Amino acid sequence: MADSENEIVQEWVELIPNPDRVLMRVPVQWLRSPSHQLHEGVFRETEGAMSVDWEKYSSAQETRERAPNPSQNGVIALVTGDVRGIEGLSVEHEPIRSNRAHTGIHGLARAGSLPAEESKTKRRVLLLGLVTGWEIDPFEAQR
Repeated sequence: MADSENEIVQEWVELIPNPDRVLMRVPVQWLRSPSHQLHEGVFRETEGAMSVDWEKYSSAQETRERAPNPSQNGVIALVTGDVRGIEGLSVEHEPIRSNRAHTGIHGLARAGSLPAEESKTKRRVLLLGLVTGWEIDPFEAQR
């Protein structure tokens, strides 16, 4: 059993089916100005993984609300099987006490058939190609 809010609760871990989606917050300051377009640089690892939420346990709005400043974040979605289809990437359910939906996308910076930095850039571009649009557009309310 986990002692800390940020430790994985092993009893809650599940295999995420390939057709399921994961949701990712995107802070507006990560977007290119002045167009505010998504770009490959929004895909970033923190402590060895990109943090996302499994849609089974979180709505896009709930994912956004977990941000320190929700109104300054948008939310995008990725299909788990499509992410797993990118060489070197894995999607692992890593629920924590404060967020059962918490999931990690691992392998962004791992070396593959190319050196690590080139592999990371290639994976970022491929991930960007999987995004079909905003689940929550951070600028929608401002229009």
